[in-house]
Amino acid sequence: MFCSECGKENQKGAKFCEDCGAELISNATEVKKSIPKKPMDKKTKTLIGIVSLIVILLIMGCGFLGSKSNPTSIAKEYFLAYVNGDKDRLYKYLDVKDSGFTSKKIFKKVFEFEKKDLLNYSVASEEKSGDGLTSKVKINYTLRGESTSKSVTINLVKDKKNKFLLFDNWKISNETSALVTDYRVNVPKGSTVKFEGVTLDKKYLQQDYSETYDSYVIPQILKGKYNVSVTLKNNLVLEGDTTVRNYGSSNLTNLNISDNEKTKIEKQLPNIISLLYQSAIEKKAFNDIRKNFEYDGANLNDLERAYGLFMSSIGSSGLTKFTVTDAKVSRTKMSGSYITAVTKVNYEYTVTKSLFGEEKTNTKKDSTTMYFDFDYVNGEYKLVDISSMPKYFSVF
Repeated sequence: MFCSECGKENQKGAKFCEDCGAELISNATEVKKSIPKKPMDKKTKTLIGIVSLIVILLIMGCGFLGSKSNPTSIAKEYFLAYVNGDKDRLYKYLDVKDSGFTSKKIFKKVFEFEKKDLLNYSVASEEKSGDGLTSKVKINYTLRGESTSKSVTINLVKDKKNKFLLFDNWKISNETSALVTDYRVNVPKGSTVKFEGVTLDKKYLQQDYSETYDSYVIPQILKGKYNVSVTLKNNLVLEGDTTVRNYGSSNLTNLNISDNEKTKIEKQLPNIISLLYQSAIEKKAFNDIRKNFEYDGANLNDLERAYGLFMSSIGSSGLTKFTVTDAKVSRTKMSGSYITAVTKVNYEYTVTKSLFGEEKTNTKKDSTTMYFDFDYVNGEYKLVDISSMPKYFSVF
């Protein structure tokens, strides 16, 4: 056995060189050490490859989700959904629970916007608040056919709960989105109110708001144009549209009665108007015609006062005849607990006046808008006030 250090030949089995003292290694050990390791099998290689791929995908996924979760990305996606009129995507950005006034069905029905022909856009700036809880993203954009750019600022708020446990959870703020909170609705006292068929729950009613009106406060409602109906305590139903905007309230006083109900009023009006004019021409006092307007529980003070002023004006007008040829209720509105019928009236009149010692008579046709207030009692309309009835007539 030769020493690997000094080359001295030593006796077989010696552990150390007798010349230099170096440790002796047998040939068998050297051969053993030189034998290469067994190559890795295919199954192991495949497993390592799969694990490596998963790690890479996780890293890439985290990077992608992180980039999609920042305020700028969310603002851009919201902006594009809005200009493209994508109501399905827009609804996802609302921080609401699906309920009577915030359902996806209601949103798609009432939310209004003008679809824009977007040519290009860019993010101009992103500004986070000092506490990092809110952010404002300004987006500049141009529309096809327009020479100047426009801008919109989208407000976002950060939720305290992270997205996927790792990322900030930014949401479009209510001021920017289609959601309105604490929306007030005022109606005549004792009324039942429906928005798109959904009845306002009595839990929203504000107690002791007014002696004349009830006020409801809806915690959350979507912006848009709603079909509403108000059933008064006398069972008269009013219908129309109201638009819910960013802030404020709806005073549901400009609603219409049905066409059938308008017809009921229109049938009465020619006789009512003719009676008032003829009585004024004859200078009759209100007590002389009161019986034509009385009913159980009637309060005719306003009508009596209005008729007195009307009669005194007619007395000097020279009017001798007034005939209604047509009366159509164009719209109705609430006046306290009464219904005001805004009516277009076509009429013919005859006026006689003395001019320079000569009596002159003229008959003419004309039209105007008159206002009549009615109480609704047991399915019938009872006149309680008048206004805007013509009092001056030309002889020429």
